[in-house]
Amino acid sequence: MGVSPEEVISKLRVMIPGLGEGSGDSPLSKASANVVSLMEELDFCLDGMPIGEMLASAMPELSGFTVSERERVLSRLDRDEFMALIKLSISRAVEESGVALAPEGIEVFEVGVDWEEMKLIFDGLSEEGTRRAAWSMGPCKNSWKEWAEARGIDFQTLEVSLGLDSGSRNYMQTVDGDVVRLNLADGDSPTYGWGNAKNGEVGVVRGRDGEDLVVDFDSQNGWTGTVKELVLSRTSVFAQKAMVAGDLVRLNPGAERPFAGRFPWPPANADDYGEITSVDHEDDTIKVQFEKGDGDVWISSRNAVLTCRKEEQSALLKKGQELDEEEE
Repeated sequence: MGVSPEEVISKLRVMIPGLGEGSGDSPLSKASANVVSLMEELDFCLDGMPIGEMLASAMPELSGFTVSERERVLSRLDRDEFMALIKLSISRAVEESGVALAPEGIEVFEVGVDWEEMKLIFDGLSEEGTRRAAWSMGPCKNSWKEWAEARGIDFQTLEVSLGLDSGSRNYMQTVDGDVVRLNLADGDSPTYGWGNAKNGEVGVVRGRDGEDLVVDFDSQNGWTGTVKELVLSRTSVFAQKAMVAGDLVRLNPGAERPFAGRFPWPPANADDYGEITSVDHEDDTIKVQFEKGDGDVWISSRNAVLTCRKEEQSALLKKGQELDEEEE
């Protein structure tokens, strides 16, 4: 979806000290200080906690057993069952200690079992991939939203302090149309083979599937490699990004005969904005839903340009003012 410069500036003003209007302490500093304080609470609550005591707390029936009896009972569990009991024990321990974060939120931290000492280890934030996997789950992220809201912390700023936003350099993520360079160390080979491509060759990204990129090189079109094998080289500032479902579009003023031919822009919606509900790459068409009209309409993507909510709101406001003037 299109983004207006004003929206970007507003986002940065919330996050960067000195740019906010009348700001005192940095929002980022506030978020980071609260996260550090929370980690200290969790460290005190969990680090070094004997496994036996934790399990007995979660399952009171075990509290009357001797250590050897408890081990004999637990030995009947497989690894998954045992770890499920550990997770329950951690949740109970956190709740009983009065830590404000809901137990699901702890999944962004590195908590382990020391099998030799049979105690719990709290080791701060987990590695980025694990944090992001936990963050993608609703319960974990929602628990942090509640925690941040209760402390007046901006949620996007919280993501920065947890290393889940700015640290990822999202603006460096490769998209269709980017120019990339094949970059492998001497002796290494691409995951899916060289084909006709050569190390150091540059090409244009034509598609992405997870961590795999499809690239058109001069030596070979449709070459597939991973993001780790390709370095982002160049991006056109004014290139129009690929349209996807959810994007907002309006009539392309530069299109030739947009109201004629196959998949025309509906003349009745010449001044309207619509939302893309589906994309057909083979026909180079988009299905658009307008507020006015019956159902979705298939339109040639050449007849549409991406826009943003702010532009749509401004246009609707202007149209409303014009109608008011006509009535007067």
